[in-house]
Amino acid sequence: MMSTAFRNKLVLLFFIVFAVVVTTLYRNTFSSPFVFDDRPTIVENEKIRNIKSFSEWSTIKKQRPLVDFTFALNYNFGGLEVSGYHAVNIFIHIINGLLVFLLVFLILSSVSNGLQHLSNSEESTQHYSFKHKYFIAIITALLFTVHPLQTQAVAYIAQRYTSMAAMFFLAAIILYILARQQQRAQNAKRPSHSDGSRATTLEGSCHRPVVTTGSLFLLSFICGVAAFLSKQNAATLPLVILMLEYLLFDRSLSGWRTKSLWLLPICGLFVLFVLYSSGVTTTGMR
Repeated sequence: MMSTAFRNKLVLLFFIVFAVVVTTLYRNTFSSPFVFDDRPTIVENEKIRNIKSFSEWSTIKKQRPLVDFTFALNYNFGGLEVSGYHAVNIFIHIINGLLVFLLVFLILSSVSNGLQHLSNSEESTQHYSFKHKYFIAIITALLFTVHPLQTQAVAYIAQRYTSMAAMFFLAAIILYILARQQQRAQNAKRPSHSDGSRATTLEGSCHRPVVTTGSLFLLSFICGVAAFLSKQNAATLPLVILMLEYLLFDRSLSGWRTKSLWLLPICGLFVLFVLYSSGVTTTGMR
């Protein structure tokens, strides 16, 4: 069976090779000029000239302020030198590719964990699953990153709106899955009472997670907010979260009744933020 250290080295090796491949593939874009929406978004956009204006709370009600803030940072450090803008776009694309890798790996892990009891040899199943999950995730991430359809998202600077929204959207989903996997693992470790029910405390457990489950949920929510502040189509995140919860973790009616006490309020809070930042709760839809 592969050791955890060896698995981590494999993942790190992939990340390094992946970053080199993406940078090499898009190296010719560093000198590409501003085109189309780049001009009103960056060249003629006066609001990115003053980076301090983004510290005002009213900025949150402007369309896509988080990406405009990154344009302001680019302008602050390099003016209208295009190479800096392209470097950030390539970096975001690399991060997105890595997030796709992690998302696919986590989804396959959730599915295989649910089917593990069907195997007679748990150890061989885990070894078999890791190898195949790892390579499937690599292939998927590479296809996502090097596909010609992604050229516009990288070479076209104004498409950073889409790339950043995708980055935070993927991060929110990954953090949610990690939180639910950790939550499920903790529930499995709880000692059972004589009637078969689970105790409410982790008695005798000496292993504590590096990041608490609550922190993972909070980070997922923050990434969801950041995704919406990058592009408005991220408002669909609660629906995606609910779908993943049903497909990967719990399809029972009793389970949904229990989790509705915390899951639905979180999704509702996100919807309220979307409505507030869109101006619906104050001046109506812009």
